[in-house]
Amino acid sequence: MSLEKCNITEMLGVMRAVGRMNYTKLIKLNEIESLEKTAHAAESKLVRAEKLLKEDEKKFDVFLREYLIGNKEKEKQEQEEKENFLMDRKGLEREIRNLRLKISSIEQSIFQLEDMINDQAKIKALLSRNKNSP
Repeated sequence: MSLEKCNITEMLGVMRAVGRMNYTKLIKLNEIESLEKTAHAAESKLVRAEKLLKEDEKKFDVFLREYLIGNKEKEKQEQEEKENFLMDRKGLEREIRNLRLKISSIEQSIFQLEDMINDQAKIKALLSRNKNSP
């Protein structure tokens, strides 16, 4: 009688652990989805910023040609604009890279959890086989 009670308790414990792992897996999947959306939004912002910067750069060039600034000052302005653009771009790329690293880490956690779930299922099968054998 106590052996059955022990097996039932063990099975309930295993089932609880599997349930917790499945819940954690769902949470991690939601986090991945959220991070992917954030990464996509950041990429969209980067593309839009590049487009706007190119348009502004063209307008600025026209302005410089039509008005006063000499060649040296013109080159200085363009260099500053490019440096600012590169700094903004590097910041966005760094953010995207960090988000991708987080996604990779979460995916790795999910794979580990899935392995644990599979191990728990094997243990459950072993327990049920031991319970059924004389």
